[in-house]
Amino acid sequence: MLIGDKMAKAKKRIETISIDIMFSDLKEDVQKYILEQLGLKSPAEMNWDVVPLDTLEFEVEILENGKKRIIEKIVE
Repeated sequence: MLIGDKMAKAKKRIETISIDIMFSDLKEDVQKYILEQLGLKSPAEMNWDVVPLDTLEFEVEILENGKKRIIEKIVE
């Protein structure tokens, strides 16, 4: 690796972004299906009205034009 390449990599701006997937984000027919399968009457019974079903996390590079490029999905 050239010295210039090392410097360019060192200047990269990297951050982690999180995206919450909420029950309300799902299509209505999928919401109904999930509730039926679990014997629930409301998403509130599982606190899904306020708590995300899942959170996706990604490590991204901030490009010079301000756009973001996914480097990797963080799996826990």
